[in-house]
Amino acid sequence: MLLTVYNYNGGPCYWCLFPTPPPTTACQRCADSGFLGVGKHFTDEMFSCLFPTPPPTTACQRCTDSCVLGVVPGIIGCLQALEAIKIAVNNNWTNPFSQVAALIELICSVPPKVKIRGRSVQCEVCGGNSTFDRQQFLEFDYEKFTQTPLSVSPLKLNLFPTDSRISSKEYNERILDGEAHVLVDVWPSHHYKIVSLPKSLNIPLATLEARLPEISSALKEEEERKGYWF
Repeated sequence: MLLTVYNYNGGPCYWCLFPTPPPTTACQRCADSGFLGVGKHFTDEMFSCLFPTPPPTTACQRCTDSCVLGVVPGIIGCLQALEAIKIAVNNNWTNPFSQVAALIELICSVPPKVKIRGRSVQCEVCGGNSTFDRQQFLEFDYEKFTQTPLSVSPLKLNLFPTDSRISSKEYNERILDGEAHVLVDVWPSHHYKIVSLPKSLNIPLATLEARLPEISSALKEEEERKGYWF
């Protein structure tokens, strides 16, 4: 499965590929560019289908040797990871990159924009009557402002006993085995509309107790099956 090819030692950059590899000097265009292609498992082309022979040595320089802008590989990598996540969580995923490649020009490209309102004259920090000074900035208590404790360490929670938990791998195995279950998604409804797992039942956590009968009703529809999982 081809997820991303970006000026790495396994192949040339996209400016080197179309229509034929240009001189080495032309590869400097890769310093702020990349391309993203996604091939769905076993059906679309893979990298060796497109490029059966190795590229010239001059096209396989390291990013540092090619003066690649430092953030570019990370941005392309994040896009790659996003497409991989889409494939992992959605069996009915529709590939928008099938047999095409997204050419990503990170310096000159203009993404969609929205207009942002200007400064507020009532702003407590930069408004005309602001008394906010450097000392207040240094003493600013962000935790108090957000009413949220700041911590860089992960929370150690044990909300459910081990025998009441199920991993994503175990859940996928039960789907593949056709076991009866009810999957309850407790995220808020606006989150659920953005992304959710197929055939899940959305009951926001704040309303879970009041809507337990809905879960019971869903379970009754599966009563001919042997079990269910949350």
